[in-house]
Amino acid sequence: MIQVENKTKTNSQIGVFFCPIGKCVLVTNPLKINLHKVFYSTKTKTSPMSSFINPKDYDSSIRKELLDAITREDAAVLEMAEDAAILEMTPYLNAFNTEEIFAPAIEGQPDKRNKLVLMFAKDITIFHLWVALFGNKENTLRKSRYERAIQWLKEVSKGDIVPSGLPPKIATEKPTIRIKTSIAGNTKSIYHF
Repeated sequence: MIQVENKTKTNSQIGVFFCPIGKCVLVTNPLKINLHKVFYSTKTKTSPMSSFINPKDYDSSIRKELLDAITREDAAVLEMAEDAAILEMTPYLNAFNTEEIFAPAIEGQPDKRNKLVLMFAKDITIFHLWVALFGNKENTLRKSRYERAIQWLKEVSKGDIVPSGLPPKIATEKPTIRIKTSIAGNTKSIYHF
């Protein structure tokens, strides 16, 4: 919950709840309706995508107290934002094996996650959480880090940047041979009699 001041200059509680389509719902009295239960009652297991980012990974990007306040200490909220960030990043990285890129770190084994991709995934996740919670209230740091991440992804997608350490896409089909052809004819003859 966050305390905000409304137009009558009195404090009232406003609950911010996330729905599965990524928008947030503001409820003036969250005690009357439990939207959180409605939105997350169908979610039974953790998404494999969101396990790419571990909770300890956020320590280098945001203070734990602030992250807990933004997510209301709800792992499902953080998981949805992580899924959205990874889904946003995937089309830009389609030249690479995205299943391997976004594979979670396995405990007891060396961490094979690309640190730059991980950093940008955290930046995009935190930006989505910030926007969903505070809407138009601008945070220049979060916005600039988000824009930097998207700019990097666009340059990778165009081929301007070739990041080291990203696994190439595995060819599952035979490569298609494309032959450029053109059909042309003689110029049209016009006879006048």
